[in-house]
Amino acid sequence: MSFDIVGVLQWVDAVFNSSSDRVHKIGRRALRNILSDNLDQGMVMDETLAMCYINPPEYKSTQSYFNVIADLIIDTEYTSYKIYQIFALCQYKLGDPNLEIRQKAFKLLTISEERIFGRSCIQPFEAGALSQTVAVHKKAQYMLVRTLTREHFNHAMLIFSELCGFFPQLKEGQRREIIAIVLPWISIMELQNELNDTELSSAAYMVLVNLFEMTVKYSDKLQTEIEALWSALARCLSGSKP
Repeated sequence: MSFDIVGVLQWVDAVFNSSSDRVHKIGRRALRNILSDNLDQGMVMDETLAMCYINPPEYKSTQSYFNVIADLIIDTEYTSYKIYQIFALCQYKLGDPNLEIRQKAFKLLTISEERIFGRSCIQPFEAGALSQTVAVHKKAQYMLVRTLTREHFNHAMLIFSELCGFFPQLKEGQRREIIAIVLPWISIMELQNELNDTELSSAAYMVLVNLFEMTVKYSDKLQTEIEALWSALARCLSGSKP
């Protein structure tokens, strides 16, 4: 790359801080062009993806970042985004208060499943996920996530790691949302030892480190939610059904 990509991304972020719809449209077009020209640049793609999480969902900037990324993935079969990153993002955005964002997340998740696995398992939840009633779309989101854990259980560790990676940068309400998503995933995890049977595997270590960090740093505000994560993991390890 022959230009200052960091500076360009900072310019896009400044544009998205505007309240003008016209300015946002310019910013979205610019970001789409940047990403389209840098599909193989993991840093560029990941930095942009992070912006879908770290600001509150009601911010226009957050919505613009997500819409650009979602449209790019829908229109472009091959990007540097991994399927677990797309799964994690879509699950998070399916809890968004904005109906248009949930519609885009549902479409993105459906298309991504069909591309990789040949079919999608989430269609029964479309009406609920797109309901204007909060209780209804939150329940549909939870049931959809539970279904994904059964269909794509081999991605559990990666999805857990992806979502927990953003946890320290989020506000309290967003952290509750992340916990609600990872709870079904942690309910199906098995923490394996290494071959010598004396040390935890790197994946198991990652899960425990994230849980301990949540407990130490956030249990004063999220005690009930974090206790639920530990309880779900304990039930899984004991062989009990979630």
